[in-house]
Amino acid sequence: MFLLLVTLSANVIAHESDREIQLKAANDELTKRVAELLDENAKLKAHTAKIQQQVLEAPTGKPIAIATGCITPSHDAFYDDFILNTAWSDRNTLILAILEKSGKECSKDDLEFISNRLMREMYKHNSRLNELLRFYKSKL
Repeated sequence: MFLLLVTLSANVIAHESDREIQLKAANDELTKRVAELLDENAKLKAHTAKIQQQVLEAPTGKPIAIATGCITPSHDAFYDDFILNTAWSDRNTLILAILEKSGKECSKDDLEFISNRLMREMYKHNSRLNELLRFYKSKL
């Protein structure tokens, strides 16, 4: 009888520890997700503050163009300016400077635009430029 009682107690304890492990794993997942959401919230707050600053600094009576990402004002306007006003040999340096200065602000669309459209219009590809593109793409 005593042996049966000990055996049943061991099963209950083992079952309890499995449940605790499952709850701990679920708690860890939820904690990770909360951290991701807090990080995303901080980025959105910073972006909102930047937009508010742009609105405050805008001239009165003129339309406001909100600059977002690292390619402004738009991809098409940037492309036209890139082709018309930047020498073939200087294009690589221009894009490298943009990524080094404001690469953290680049959206996925900005990075795809650089990779797919602007890289074709450059004299040669710089390994640093390729490295920065891979780095910022991995952060998205």
